[in-house]
Formats: sequence, C-alpha cells, structure tokens
Amino acid sequence: MFGRAKVAMLSAEFLGAALLTSCVLALGNAASINILAALAVGITLGIIVMLFGSVSGAHANPAVTFGLWTARKIETTKAVAYIAAQLLGGLAAWRLFEYLSGSTVAEKAGAFEARVWIAELIGTALLTFGVMAAINRSLSNSQSAAVIGSSLFIGIMIASVGSLALLNPAIAAGVNSFNAAYVLGPLLGGVVGVNGYLLLFNARSEKTKVTAVSISSPSPVKSSTKQVRRKAKSKR
Repeated sequence: MFGRAKVAMLSAEFLGAALLTSCVLALGNAASINILAALAVGITLGIIVMLFGSVSGAHANPAVTFGLWTARKIETTKAVAYIAAQLLGGLAAWRLFEYLSGSTVAEKAGAFEARVWIAELIGTALLTFGVMAAINRSLSNSQSAAVIGSSLFIGIMIASVGSLALLNPAIAAGVNSFNAAYVLGPLLGGVVGVNGYLLLFNARSEKTKVTAVSISSPSPVKSSTKQVRRKAKSKR
C-alpha cells in the first residue's frame, strides 16, 4: 500500500512539523514574540526545507498544504495524508517536550478573538506567498530555504502584534492552543497567500517569458535570408 517514497514523504512532513513545534516550545512561546525568536523559527523552517524539500516539498504546515490544494498544486489524497502527518508531528513534539521537561504545556490561546484570527491570517498569507513564489520561480533548494524561512520570519513579526504568531495549525495543536482562531486563520491565510500570488504574478511571469523568447529568437525571414546568402557565398 505504501511504498518507500510515500513513507519518506509522510515521514518528512511529520518530522518537519515536529521540529517546528519543538522549536516554538523550546522558545517558550511567549505572548510577545521578539526578533530572535522569530529568527530562530524562520531559520528552523529554512533548515527543514533544505532537509526535506526534495522529498516532500517540506510543507510542515497544514495551512501550506491546504493552500496548495485549493490551487490544485497537490492531490487530495496526498494533501489529507500530509495534514494528518503534520498534526501528528505537532502532537508528538508536545508529548516529547512534556516528558523531557517534566512540565505541562499550558493553553495560551484563550477565547476566539477576531483580532487574533486576522493576525494569523495575515501572517500565514505572507508565509504562503513566499512558498508559492519559490515554487513558481523554480528556485533551488537553498534559495527556497532562504525565501520561505524569511517569509515565515516576516509573517511572525507582523502577526505577533495581535496573536501568538503560530501561523500553523500543527504548531497550535502542539502548544495546546488549538482553537478556531489558530486553525481557521492560518488555513484561510494559506488560501489567500497561494492563490493571491498566482492571481497577481503567475500570468505576468508567463507573459515575460514569452516576450523574452520572442525578442531573443531571430525571425524566420531573417534567418532564411542569412541561409540563402551563406549558400550563395559558398557557391562562389
């Protein structure tokens, strides 16, 4: 049923979400996110992209997977499997942290607030905007790691003004803050980020490629004229 490639992809998504959640738990997931914490999480995601990008795409986030699914960039069955693996990774990181630290993870989410939901939406939209840019431009693994990690850093810094800046339902589950604001906000943000990039920049990049080809390639009339001249010179 599951070949080695499929197991590798699901393992990569499980480990990616677990590593991100572990990083957030280790940082304490304070209510006010400082620049060093945001940088640490961004670098962690960049490393995950370097490690697993060629294996599974290194989504490590149900919001990223859901956004790509709405844009038909991933199959439904694979998307469901990815999201399940990611959520399990977040929960596994939670239990491992409690075991190693000897303390429980307190819930910090609280009741649903529109302000928190909007902050999570905006932050995740910025993250997935960078993810879609890396995919659309066919960047190398190292370039994708830099772009996606930086996008997460920016998203966290902006979202932290109004929320815990989790931007990831798997992390929300792993830090015991799994409520509507921290689930629906990132999911909708993923849809906005992925499809927003495609709507604004995908068609434009394709037009640019066509224009570049038409400019750089010689016209059929000129090329045929040159060939006739060359044949005439060779006969002489």
